[in-house]
Amino acid sequence: MKVTLAFLMIVLLCACGSNTQDLSSVVPMINKVSFSNQQAAIHYPEITNLDRPEQTEKLNEVLKSDAMQIVDYFGGNEQSNELDADYFSKLLGDKLISVAYTGSSYVKGGAYPRSIFVTTNLDLTKEKKIVLKDIVRIDDEFIALLRGAKYVPYDSELVVEEEAREELSSYSNEQLIAFFNQSDVISDTNELSVFTYFTKDSLGISFNVPHALGDHAEFEITYSELNDHFLTENKLWSKG
Repeated sequence: MKVTLAFLMIVLLCACGSNTQDLSSVVPMINKVSFSNQQAAIHYPEITNLDRPEQTEKLNEVLKSDAMQIVDYFGGNEQSNELDADYFSKLLGDKLISVAYTGSSYVKGGAYPRSIFVTTNLDLTKEKKIVLKDIVRIDDEFIALLRGAKYVPYDSELVVEEEAREELSSYSNEQLIAFFNQSDVISDTNELSVFTYFTKDSLGISFNVPHALGDHAEFEITYSELNDHFLTENKLWSKG
C-alpha cells in the first residue's frame, strides 16, 4: 500500500511539473486593435492569452504606447496630415514577439506621402521592449555582416537592391555603429530610422533610404552568421 501511494505521489508531481512547463511556454495569441482620429488610422496588436494577467497588461501597454508614438511622430495628431498604418507579425514565440508596422504618412506641405516601417520587439521573459544593442554587439564585424546581408524587397514591384547597397556604402562603419546604437526608438534620436525585427531564422534590419528607393530598405542576417555577436545565451527567437 505504501509503495502504491508513493508511486501515485510521484506521478502527480511529474504531472504538475509538466503543466507548469507548458504554461511557461505558451505561444501568445494576438487580436487586432484599431485607433483612429480625423487624421490617422492605425491597427496594433493586443496579447490575449498569457497565463499572468499582470504580464499581459504590462506588455499590452508597451504595444499601445508604440502605436500611439507612431501616430504622434508621423504627424497623425496634426490637422491636414494623414497617417495610415497596419501591423503584421514577424515572429510570435513563447519568449519573443516581433511585429512590424507599414503604411504611409503625409505631412502638410510635403511633396508626396512617405512609406513607413517601424517595429516593436518584446522580450516576454523580462516583460519589456528590446532594441538591437540589447541583443548583439554592434561593431565593425557586425557592420561587415550587414553590408553582405540578404536584401529583402517589401514590394515586388520595387526591387532596388543595388541602389540600397550603394546607399549603405555611403556611410562609414563608425557612422553606422552610431546610428545602430540609437535603433528601435520612435524619435529624432534614431537619425537613420533604424528598426529591427526577428524571424524564425534571421535578424532583420530596416533603415531610411531616399524616397525614389522606397523610403526604407530591409536586409536580413541569419542567426548562424550572428552567433559570435549575441550578447545573451538566451536565444529568445528559439522555441522552448
